[in-house]
Amino acid sequence: MNLPTDALETPDHEGVLDKLASLAALAKAGISLTKPAFTFCNTGHLASGGWFVMHEVLNNQNVALYDGSMADWAQNPAHPVVIGTSAF
Repeated sequence: MNLPTDALETPDHEGVLDKLASLAALAKAGISLTKPAFTFCNTGHLASGGWFVMHEVLNNQNVALYDGSMADWAQNPAHPVVIGTSAF
């Protein structure tokens, strides 16, 4: 699922994490807080924000951070890539 990092912030997007906004954004994107998940981003610098919100703020102990990036993952043709529409 595609979940832009700024969807986890307060409505004014001042860089402040917002628990209620995060819950709403995750629900809208179809992301469960009880099922295993992993976060990643295109170049490897924003995925930690999603991991932090899901793991530390929302207490999902089944979330992991992919330490590569989408660019890294997609270089291997054996890796699955699903192209679809964003939830946002």
